Formats: sequence, C-alpha cells, structure tokens
Amino acid sequence: HSSFYLYNMNIISKVGQGKVIEGLDQGLIGLCKGSSAYIIVPPHLGYGRMGKPEQGVMGDTTLRYDVEIADVQPPVPNDFVKIDTDRDWRISKKEAKKYFEGLGQVVDLDSLWDDEDENVDGYISWEEFKGPKGNDPPPKKQKKQRKKQHNQQQQQEQTEQVNVAALFQNMDTDKDGKLSKAELAVFFKTMGEEMTEDFWAQSDPDGDGYVLFEEFIGDNDQTRNGEEL
Repeated sequence: HSSFYLYNMNIISKVGQGKVIEGLDQGLIGLCKGSSAYIIVPPHLGYGRMGKPEQGVMGDTTLRYDVEIADVQPPVPNDFVKIDTDRDWRISKKEAKKYFEGLGQVVDLDSLWDDEDENVDGYISWEEFKGPKGNDPPPKKQKKQRKKQHNQQQQQEQTEQVNVAALFQNMDTDKDGKLSKAELAVFFKTMGEEMTEDFWAQSDPDGDGYVLFEEFIGDNDQTRNGEEL
C-alpha cells in the first residue's frame, strides 16, 4: 500500500462524532493542546477501495496525517439532545415533562410552548429551541423528514376538522347552526345511548339551551380556562 501525506491542513472538528474519516477521528481522541502526532490510517478506516481520486487518494491507500493540536475547546452545552429522547429533532411535551421531572423542576409547559413553539405545531424544533443546543443543526435529510411529518400532521388535523364539521351538520337537523337539547338527544338514540343531564350541562356551558359549533369542538372561553371537561 502507498501512503498519502497531507500538509498544512487546518481542521476544526468535534472529535469522536464522525466529522472526519473514522481512522483520523479515532486517532485524535486523547490528544491535548500543543501536542503533535502522526496518525496512520489504514484503507478500511479511510477511503476504502474506492479511494477519493479527486483529492489524489487512490483505492486501498494507507494515509498518514501529521497533526498538531493548536487548540482544544470544551464541548458546547446541548440540552436539546438530552430532552429529545426519540431523536426526531423536535421536543414533545411528554419528553419535556419527563426531562424536567428528572431534574426535580416544576415547569409550566403551556407557557413554555406559548413562548417557543412558534409555528404552533405542538412541538419545539431545534430551530425554535431557545436553550443550549450545541452548534450542529439537524441534517438536511432529517429536516425534510420533519417537514413531511409536519405536513402529514396538518393534513390529519384538517381531515379531523372536516369530519367533526360534517358530524355537527348531520346532528343539526333544522340547520340553524346550533344543536338543541332535543337534536342531541336524537343523535344519542341513533347510537343506542341515552343522553344524560350531566353531558348536556357540559356541552352547553353557558346555559343558553343550545350547543354552538365552538362549544361542540371545545373551543370556547370556558374550555380554554379549564372549566369544561
């Protein structure tokens, strides 16, 4: 095997994270600031049988790197990866709750989401996260995958909204844009159930004798204040 010598290379890299070829990555571990070394990289830990002809590295070439460590920086804090346990590059409320519980901290997640979930998709992405998150953004492939997941989620929510609207219209037999107690009771009977007074009271929180669409889907002031189940 021939050797390939590299001179005057300034490499800024995080060691042990696959930012350079495997052999060089392994060889840099443990070196201190101001130290010098040469690192021999066999083909299977370098560019393999294919080599990298555009850089003059033929296949099955053993590489030698003459290395001088000019500086060593401590790792950048990254709380994001600690919270993002499923590694999908977005934080769910479930992940955040588990993380803060592990720290013994009580955090108002609703306020946190209001502050950081800029696109209101129910998740805090790497870009939205305001805490320590290192320097490396999600890989492009991951960004595309996350965008696809976001689009699918939006489509699912839109479908659900359409289904709920259709159900409301079906129950609203007199087409006045609101459900009476009688209309709701009829719907229950078609399902083989009996509507209870408690259910009606919860469905009509303002007590006006009708259930508006906003009340039907739970989008009213009392629901938002947590006064309706």
